[in-house]
Amino acid sequence: MSELARLGVFLVANVLQFSVGIGITGLSYLAYRSSGGRPAFRNSTLGFLLITIGGVLAPVYQIWIKGDYSVSGRELLELQIMEGTLITIGLALLLYSIYSFNAGFKRVSADVYDFGDGKSP
Repeated sequence: MSELARLGVFLVANVLQFSVGIGITGLSYLAYRSSGGRPAFRNSTLGFLLITIGGVLAPVYQIWIKGDYSVSGRELLELQIMEGTLITIGLALLLYSIYSFNAGFKRVSADVYDFGDGKSP
């Protein structure tokens, strides 16, 4: 595969990743707005945004900041540290938002043999 083809595949994959990430972030923001500002939806919006930014950090740096497709070992390590940190914080926010959203609901244990007639086998 030629260098130009690799660059094209690289750009297409990252544009798709950014588009899907922004779409999910937008849907999460709409849920936040329609819920009256529930903190769980705000946290999930921020989590999706950080994951999206973390996912496209390297291509943005390579193409628009550095202006070169190749990066050195040190640059690659620094990019991976920043990407990993952003994605980890985003996932932690998602985990926290799921936990805090479910904390308000009472847990109900269901008996699969209870048919509502008061008789259990």
